[in-house]
Amino acid sequence: MELGLCKKLKALPCNFGALTQLRSLDLTDTQVTELPESVTSNLCKLEIVILFRGSKFPKNIRNWVELRKLTYYDRKTDGLIMPRGIEKLTRLEVLYPFIVRKEDDVSIDTCSHNSSSSSIQELADLNSLQWLRILHLENVRGGKIEAANAKLIDKQNIQDLDLRWKSEEEEGDELAATATMVLEGLQPHPNLEKLSIYYFPGLKPPKWMSSSSCIPNLVTLKIFSSHNCGSPVGLGQLPCLKILHMFGMKSVKCLGKDFYHQQEEEGNEGFTTTLFLSLTSLYLYDMENLEEWVAPSRPDSSFPCLEHLEIKWCSNLTSIPDLRLWASSLKRLEIEGCKVKESIPYDLKKSLTFLARLYFDGF
Repeated sequence: MELGLCKKLKALPCNFGALTQLRSLDLTDTQVTELPESVTSNLCKLEIVILFRGSKFPKNIRNWVELRKLTYYDRKTDGLIMPRGIEKLTRLEVLYPFIVRKEDDVSIDTCSHNSSSSSIQELADLNSLQWLRILHLENVRGGKIEAANAKLIDKQNIQDLDLRWKSEEEEGDELAATATMVLEGLQPHPNLEKLSIYYFPGLKPPKWMSSSSCIPNLVTLKIFSSHNCGSPVGLGQLPCLKILHMFGMKSVKCLGKDFYHQQEEEGNEGFTTTLFLSLTSLYLYDMENLEEWVAPSRPDSSFPCLEHLEIKWCSNLTSIPDLRLWASSLKRLEIEGCKVKESIPYDLKKSLTFLARLYFDGF
């Protein structure tokens, strides 16, 4: 049942649960804030539930055993508490989002939880998941072991994984160390295709993020506003990576050898693997301390498919590779808010024969 056009709808009738054969409930763009108890107790055949801003999750949804999609559309999730019974919904394919509860909010009678653990282990048996967003990972205080209780590495169907810490979370060495271990414990299944990481407070990403054996099928990687985090190492070795976003990584000063491949490969004279073999789109945004992007040691074997390059608001960036290296593939080039004028060849436009869009600002 789609009620998305009912913008003035404020509540569902108390006996709404009498529609026992209902498969879908879409409350997008309504003013409904709370579901009647009859919905959670009687609608056991629901497969899709879409809630909208201002809504509350039901207290318990363990009866929604057929549920395949549970989504909540609102940027503001403060005060929003996940319903009990999530761990029973083993047919869930889309969970957007899962909000990790604080230690004090996890009851002793929920699964095997106790007051010293977070709720993240409720994800353990949801192996049908294909699209998962996890919010408030700062509430996972037990490091790698606790994070691994979510068993993301066992979820072979997962395609899109979105991991988020709270943006205004206080900084500190202890928090950074814990976050690093939490992300280590959230290693996904090798089938993952899209990974997004927001507000990660750790100092460095885990090794699995750049391992061609751990995430060989990754197509899209987005890292947003991870201010303390250094550049991921070895991203050039991911064979299927097509789209790379790096936004707001204020600790990164140089994109150099480590950016392309692991250090252990550096001294290997037989290292001939093409770097960024499949990359078509690269976005570098708001990296205010980035000073230099070093050309790969073997330019002829790097970025062979690069079509779209955007570098914006990297105010201290003064040096980038010769863009003519990618003349045979580059179709869209945008540079704004940088100091790379001296790195731009005077005959660039003539060299980039396949270019469809060229935008420079401040030159």
